[in-house]
Amino acid sequence: MTQDPAAGNPSAGRAVVDRPRLARLIGRERATYAERHPASRRAFAAAGANLLGGVPMTWMRMWPRRVPVLPAAAAHRRRVGRGR
Repeated sequence: MTQDPAAGNPSAGRAVVDRPRLARLIGRERATYAERHPASRRAFAAAGANLLGGVPMTWMRMWPRRVPVLPAAAAHRRRVGRGR
């Protein structure tokens, strides 16, 4: 983020978000996550046949990730990752 240099501007002195850069960074992070977690991507694709929107709760579709974090198993407050 940078500072808005415009004098007399109501937003002067406030942080300005470089939205094109932010979009590039988000895209890069999504691609990196999908690349590093192919098992989650496969599980998400398979879940689409059984779960509305591929997720257990529809509000999860609003999360910023394209592929949600899907543990392989969970029991007694522990979860086991899907791995690669």
